[in-house]
Amino acid sequence: MAEFTSPMHTIPYFPEDLTLPQFLLDYHHPIRLHRDPSSPWIVDAVTGTPRLQAEVIERTWNLANGLSSKFSITQDNIVGIISENDIDFPIAIWATHRLGASIFTVNPTYTASEMLPHIIDMKPSLLFVHPSALEAVQKAVSHLETSCDHMVLLTSPGMTTTLGLPTLQDLIDLGHSLKGTYSFAEFKLKPGEGRTKVAIYFPSSGTTGVPKMVAIPHASFISNIIQTATHDAGVDMSIPVADRRFKPGNISCAVLPLFHIFGLLINLHYMLFSGMTVVIMPRFNFVEYLATIKKYKITNLSLVPPMLTLFCKHPAAKEADLSSLRVVFIGGAPLSVHLAEEMGKLVPQAVVEQGYGMTELTGILTMPPLNRRVAKEAVGHLLPGFTARVVKPDGSLAGVGESGELHVTGPSLASHYVNNEKISRETFVDGWVRSGDEVYFDADGELHIVDRIKDFIKVGGFQVAPAELEARLVTNENITDCCVVPVPHDFSGQVPRAYAVLSKDALERIERDPEERERIRAVLIEDIANNKAKYKALVGGVEFIDVIPKGPSGKLLRRALRANATV
Repeated sequence: MAEFTSPMHTIPYFPEDLTLPQFLLDYHHPIRLHRDPSSPWIVDAVTGTPRLQAEVIERTWNLANGLSSKFSITQDNIVGIISENDIDFPIAIWATHRLGASIFTVNPTYTASEMLPHIIDMKPSLLFVHPSALEAVQKAVSHLETSCDHMVLLTSPGMTTTLGLPTLQDLIDLGHSLKGTYSFAEFKLKPGEGRTKVAIYFPSSGTTGVPKMVAIPHASFISNIIQTATHDAGVDMSIPVADRRFKPGNISCAVLPLFHIFGLLINLHYMLFSGMTVVIMPRFNFVEYLATIKKYKITNLSLVPPMLTLFCKHPAAKEADLSSLRVVFIGGAPLSVHLAEEMGKLVPQAVVEQGYGMTELTGILTMPPLNRRVAKEAVGHLLPGFTARVVKPDGSLAGVGESGELHVTGPSLASHYVNNEKISRETFVDGWVRSGDEVYFDADGELHIVDRIKDFIKVGGFQVAPAELEARLVTNENITDCCVVPVPHDFSGQVPRAYAVLSKDALERIERDPEERERIRAVLIEDIANNKAKYKALVGGVEFIDVIPKGPSGKLLRRALRANATV
């Protein structure tokens, strides 16, 4: 049987009877590195407010006490968080888990109609809501058959509100005031229960493109952290601590949304487990991001490809002080190797690497070899504990260099999709996750992502991977972003069409000479024709638009462009 595994044969120990806060705040895993007690765990990027471990634990405990006393939250409840990034975002999660309740997250920029299906699915007993999302949340909740009466405002330090709802700080103060007269009983897992008790439900387009909630047990979340740390330590923990890419003393900037698996697992929890300080930004603004890197001497960045594009093409990046950077980790969506190389030139002192993962695997599946300095087309080796198969369309297993759908098993799998048994059965099959991605493994055991199977364009009898064309188009200096989708064609069935965002310089030239638009269009079409197989030509043309629609992780929302694509 053709199966692929990690080149690291040591399988680490995964505790199966700890909740996420018990693992992170109370327990010391053998592979975990020791941090300086005076080193902050989290810092508010806007106010500079730092929180050390003792204060983090105290706030978590007091909030749990307040939630238990005021709202009687228990292991039978589900609590939602609909908020931008906030220094107390993780406190809300860990306090809820102390009580045994599960958490779900929703994008705070959603409209009420977009939030409503998730809220209906999850039936929350309480919602933590950022003031910016409150109007949409209240409108969504008003459409529920059974109303969710309990809302708590998740506000930043020093923020005042007159919205008539309790704040997270109010509940922390309540929990603190009740010490000596009332104290909650912390939820404890039974042996092995961490494999079934859901910690967090994350929104995901999944392997089918249909928005749904993915159920992730405590042990799966914990396992992926340990798997990633094991990889970073090298074979038999042979990499000296001073040479680790994620280590105590490093400082990470958490600007990726914490309501997404990449932001919460990697950009926050894994960094904290590694002994690092995490500076939390409320939302992404590139110029402010550059200033934060300089101010806090950030060493580790976690990026999605659209952010990488800004580093490579935004004029402010060339003037920014990026000298503190040591690791730039990219994930969440396909990466242009050209942009990775450009980033490597911008920060030659740093490692520029990419990994591959998905929500259904609770985060990261692969990481690059530890001797790699700049990301390549391959996305790395499997983390220890994972086993993968590549399944051809006829159901047979592919060997080295042969492509097919990626199937994965391991200790960090999600358990199911909420209220969608059909898609759950199709995706979670006999202990394996069907990824929906077309891939192959090379002779060195590294994974290569070809494209989403459902995104392939069928030109005659040939398959065209949109990501391949996009990687070529984005190298053009006139283009800052692009997306390729199929359009109907009488002879070929489908042909590729590119939607592209023009650079500021290109737009200025077009304003002076409108014919420049057609010259740029012709250059793009000709470049693909000259450098790719004939059937990959942009017969559907090139359309210029203002912005490419993307999800929170930076994944292209092709379906949004496909829906409007006409001949």
